[in-house]
Amino acid sequence: MRAFCPNCGTPNDGLPGGRITCTACTASFEVPREELGAPPPSQPPVQAPPLAWTQPSAQQQPPVAPAPIPPELRAPPIMPQGYVGPPPTGFGAGLANSGGTTNPLAIVSLVAGLLCCSPVALITGFLGYQQITQSNGAQKGQGLAIAGMVLGAIGILFGLCSVLSRAVH
Repeated sequence: MRAFCPNCGTPNDGLPGGRITCTACTASFEVPREELGAPPPSQPPVQAPPLAWTQPSAQQQPPVAPAPIPPELRAPPIMPQGYVGPPPTGFGAGLANSGGTTNPLAIVSLVAGLLCCSPVALITGFLGYQQITQSNGAQKGQGLAIAGMVLGAIGILFGLCSVLSRAVH
């Protein structure tokens, strides 16, 4: 049965005595039982005037934006359940080459210092440090070079102390 929406006048199909929702304005209404449908309303539906910006007067308060939701009241992020799998290929690839290459002399200096090859650690650490500072950021490993020089200097000091202690006794 065809029934006209009492709110906007759009024709809708429904059973007599049943409740339907208008397809145009989503108003809910009951289909009349005795008639085959009420005629559409004679007056057109009321429409709101278009919105226009007006300057607020002294009595009118300007609209206030809603306050942001604090982080402690936000819903937690939805985490996937079960096995997720490895990250996609290339994940973090930009971090691997971000500062240039590591100076090989700095690496040799650190390894030599850890293996108690003190003179080699001190010399290669000094040369590696100089190359890194002259490269203007193209090479990295300054910390490795310094650590190798420190280990080399400590090794040389321990060696001198042991030679002097044996000479005294």
